[in-house]
Amino acid sequence: MQDKPEKLRASTPDLQSRSTQRARILGLLIEARGEWVPLGRILDLRIGQFGARIYSLRHELGLSIENKTVTVDGRKQSWFRLAPGVPTPAPIAPACQQSLFDLTPAARYPD
Repeated sequence: MQDKPEKLRASTPDLQSRSTQRARILGLLIEARGEWVPLGRILDLRIGQFGARIYSLRHELGLSIENKTVTVDGRKQSWFRLAPGVPTPAPIAPACQQSLFDLTPAARYPD
């Protein structure tokens, strides 16, 4: 089997797994110990879709990540922080709470 050319290997979409990217952002927020982390520090991690990873941390892991945006000299500046508290798991959709199989005993009909 032939190896992928160097150019194709470099452009493979998931060179770093999403969970690793998520972990790097979470590590940065934990390291800040509740202080605001400027967006620039998150961008320094070189995660192209950082917004999707933050969304995942919020909605899949139930973490409370706050953000604020301020306009200074006509330029927007953003910060993120991990809010204190216990993560709340994402709710399970009602359709997923039901079993695929009906496990109730079958009704008995007279013979």
